[in-house]
Amino acid sequence: MVYKNESGATSLLVISLLLVAALVFTLGSYRTLFYQIKRAQNEVKSRQQHWVAEGGLECIFSKARLKNIIPSTSSITECNVNGDIQFSYSTPSEKLREVTAKYGYAEVKKMIKHPGTGASGVMKATSNLYFAGGMTMRPDPGQSLGNDEWGCTMLRFSNDFKVFGTIQNQNLHNNLLPYKGFPLDQECRGKAGDSYVTSTSGNYNTPSSLKKDFVHDAAQKPFEDLFEVGRGEWFDVMSLDGFVKIANDPLTDAKGKMIYQKSNLPTPKVVSNCGTKITNAIKSGKDLIWVYGSCHLDSSDLSSIGKAITPTLGTSPIPGGVILMIHNGLLSTSGSLNFKGMIYHFISNNSDGTPEFVPDADLWNALDEGQKNLLDGTVGPVSGVETANTAYFQNGSFYPIGGYVMDAPGTYAVYNSSISFSFNRDVIEIPLTKLKKLKWKAGSWYAN
Repeated sequence: MVYKNESGATSLLVISLLLVAALVFTLGSYRTLFYQIKRAQNEVKSRQQHWVAEGGLECIFSKARLKNIIPSTSSITECNVNGDIQFSYSTPSEKLREVTAKYGYAEVKKMIKHPGTGASGVMKATSNLYFAGGMTMRPDPGQSLGNDEWGCTMLRFSNDFKVFGTIQNQNLHNNLLPYKGFPLDQECRGKAGDSYVTSTSGNYNTPSSLKKDFVHDAAQKPFEDLFEVGRGEWFDVMSLDGFVKIANDPLTDAKGKMIYQKSNLPTPKVVSNCGTKITNAIKSGKDLIWVYGSCHLDSSDLSSIGKAITPTLGTSPIPGGVILMIHNGLLSTSGSLNFKGMIYHFISNNSDGTPEFVPDADLWNALDEGQKNLLDGTVGPVSGVETANTAYFQNGSFYPIGGYVMDAPGTYAVYNSSISFSFNRDVIEIPLTKLKKLKWKAGSWYAN
């Protein structure tokens, strides 16, 4: 028999147990909810810190693009408007700069890619080549092979390559570094011993025993490497404000703007006083020079050009070297100069693929009779090489330490004396930055 008082106590006990269970469940849910709220708050804070750091990197990139120079300080006022971001930098390779932005617990790293000259090589040639006196050079180091060894490149050639004389890769040297920051005590080597160091000779032919520092590259695109557009788009490059245009007749107005379209450019001619015009352009502060037509530079011209770039007294108006483009014409040099810059000899094509300029003996005679006679004698013993198919002729010790690009397919570039110089790509770094902009390395959060 159950008494009413006992029944009430039982009900009270059951209700109490249910309330306790509900309280335990509620407390457990609250704890989970509190954890989720705290986690969400931390996630929001973490993402805020991450995006502040990302914004700092974007600020760094914007500043770098404006001046084509990557900042190097750890704190940058303009980039710290959302907080005190700390920046640090490293150089994984010659053309890459890693920038790290740290804000709170967030640390973000991105790679900025420096502009470069594309494929390695002191000389790059789609032209045919004949060296009448051999060639010795300090090479372009190319890519690191590890263990202080490099896959050096002397010449990258697409077509015919003939030599009469000795070829010597002089290897890398601590006192003649190929670019600023290059490590000391490096060598051109490779896993197969001296596989990137050529020492041989030729007898009016392509030398035997060429090593990997001489690259036969029929598919190379030096114009695209340097200017980042196809060679068919040369007029767009020529029209850039950075290039001063030199021709026998003016191509630009008083403000330097082109007065022609690609379709109605005048026929290229021999540029009278070519050396003087180049010298004057350099003296006026121009380090990107486009010569349209044929150009002969004698010893006096070369001396004047050298003094304009690196004067013995005072300060040059240009801070680095010069990129000198000779387009659709003969190029002839006679004299001595360690030219602080790059020589680019270029013959463009018509829409049907035929060359827009074809050399001939009469034009050589009109350009400079003495050079024409020397050229006749130089190419005489060599099968297939003639004055009429030569578009570049060098007589004397003229060496562009920023490299040669001979981009005139179907013609010969002829060198009458031994080539011997040291390569230094730093001399074209400043003019090159006016043509090519810094980029995020592909795969970064903002890459183009």
